[in-house]
Amino acid sequence: MALDDIARWPVTTGNSLLTRASVTTSNNVNLYRAIGYASGNFGKNLLWSALELTLLFYLTDVLGIDPAVAGWSIFFSLCVSIVFDPIMGNLADRLRTPLGRSAPLILIGSPICGIAFALLFALPELGYRSVTVATFILVIFRFGFALMDAPHNSLLATLTLDSSRRGLLSAARFTFSSIATVCVVVLMPSLRRAPHAGATKMLTIVAAVGAMLSITTMLVAALSNFRADNPSKSWHIERRTVTKNAQAKFSRKVIIVLLIALILNTGVPMFSKMILYHANYIAMDPQRANIIFVAMVIGQLLGMLLWTPSLVRHPPVRLIEYACRGIILSVSLTYAIGGRGRFVDAIIAMFFGVNAGGLYMLIWLLVAECVDNNASHHRVSAPSFIFSLAIVMIKAGQAICAALSGQFLSAVGFKSSNTANVNVVEMITGLQVGGPILACVIVIALISTNPRLLGTSGAS
Repeated sequence: MALDDIARWPVTTGNSLLTRASVTTSNNVNLYRAIGYASGNFGKNLLWSALELTLLFYLTDVLGIDPAVAGWSIFFSLCVSIVFDPIMGNLADRLRTPLGRSAPLILIGSPICGIAFALLFALPELGYRSVTVATFILVIFRFGFALMDAPHNSLLATLTLDSSRRGLLSAARFTFSSIATVCVVVLMPSLRRAPHAGATKMLTIVAAVGAMLSITTMLVAALSNFRADNPSKSWHIERRTVTKNAQAKFSRKVIIVLLIALILNTGVPMFSKMILYHANYIAMDPQRANIIFVAMVIGQLLGMLLWTPSLVRHPPVRLIEYACRGIILSVSLTYAIGGRGRFVDAIIAMFFGVNAGGLYMLIWLLVAECVDNNASHHRVSAPSFIFSLAIVMIKAGQAICAALSGQFLSAVGFKSSNTANVNVVEMITGLQVGGPILACVIVIALISTNPRLLGTSGAS
């Protein structure tokens, strides 16, 4: 299916409830709107990926914060974000404006998020290395991100109801996310040089440019999709009973999908989170981190060629199971033959990226199916709220991942800029390999014990 097929998508369905409750008032999702929507993932991921890949390293090696304290700082900021997300998701579902439900929140949240990001990485240049200041700015960043993230993600459920077309949109989103990750990796040397004198100014400039790019892209995403989700003639907040949201929150399928999101985002990111530590303290080859990250992103892009066509033949949850098995194999290879050279590590990272990309893309399709289930079975239309619940679980997993990583590194005596001892080497390897394997084994077991979920294909 070509991308320009989106221009001919009908936004109609035989389910009259879904038609009334969930979809855009437009007759077609045109190419401009589809690309504009997907490009928002570049803006979001440029900032999110930068923090996900480098924040723990930045706090320990640039600001000089103890790894346990740094881990708990990230954990706390994500916990605050977890409070924000369902509030913003509920607000997006109830908000009625001439611009639609999502666009106004994206337009407000993106500048807050971008400015906080730029300030965070400007702290060394400004002379602040306090964990308190860094945590406060992180909380502001999380607030701005929550304000724009759930509304943007929920558009996946409202732009089209067809599972395969959602797959194409999700693949386009992930492609833009991968491009953003490449940008982060290319600019990562400015972070590694930051602990040295005189290099903090370049880090500040790079972060400011990244923030401006993110804000601009999110504005494009919002403006290209305004009026895409039930615009109204006036600005108001719709009343909604707690019962409706409770039905959406506690349906069986929603709970299973949320558990999958939590578990995967607790264990799988440990692989990428340890790459900088592995390159700096085990391989003693800082440039290897860039090569591994680039290979991983290339794998994610190649994975789109595998996972997107597979949606025609298999439900998303079955593909998640396959991707989990691929993750287990790739990190096992890391333990067995990794570290023998840049080329070997790059090939393993590429294979990991193929499967990790599938997981991160496919989970959103499961969430979109949850939106459809609640609309058809419970007569509840709450796309932003359900997507915000998924975001909560993703961030909760990432918070646990960061806290555990920092705590374990501190427990074995890790100190920034020092040569790693045997215990530190073993811990870095253990986190990078053991975390993903444990998470994927649990998810496979969870899926195999819920055959009804396995039988779901497309919109319900």
